[in-house]
Amino acid sequence: MRKEKGFTLIELLVVVLIIGILAAIALPQYETAVLKSKLSTVMANLATIKKAEEVFYLINGYYTQDISILDVNIPQCVYRTYGIMDCEGISYYDHDAAVTGSYGERISGYLYNSDRTSWRIGYRMVFDRTIINAGKVYCVVSNTSDKAAVKVCESLSKNKISSTEWEL
Repeated sequence: MRKEKGFTLIELLVVVLIIGILAAIALPQYETAVLKSKLSTVMANLATIKKAEEVFYLINGYYTQDISILDVNIPQCVYRTYGIMDCEGISYYDHDAAVTGSYGERISGYLYNSDRTSWRIGYRMVFDRTIINAGKVYCVVSNTSDKAAVKVCESLSKNKISSTEWEL
């Protein structure tokens, strides 16, 4: 009688099960880490835009609503329309008119989903010198069911403002 060499079906199933468990644990952590690193790029670029806005204010006495006239050069970015700049899945808005009234002069940057139909997570910076929120930075998520985005904002925040917004 000859003994065959190889793995049994049970041994193969155990290995596949272990790999599946490791993947289920690692994948959400990986997604959170990638999102956090992309968000740090957004934060750095918004800080650059904010500094350029402050210089513009010192020279002209008012804030501009058009990023394209600021002295800002962010690689791989195009000015899509008045006050909006797109950078490969990240969009920057200067003085988003829908929210400006409640927060004052501000800029925001958002990371979009791969299909570019909606945004996942973003930052908003308030820089108007005349309002109480001046100098504050907020992390914002579009959907509270996006656990990776919520986890990133919570890990960076000082306090929670609402279910979709954290102060940094």
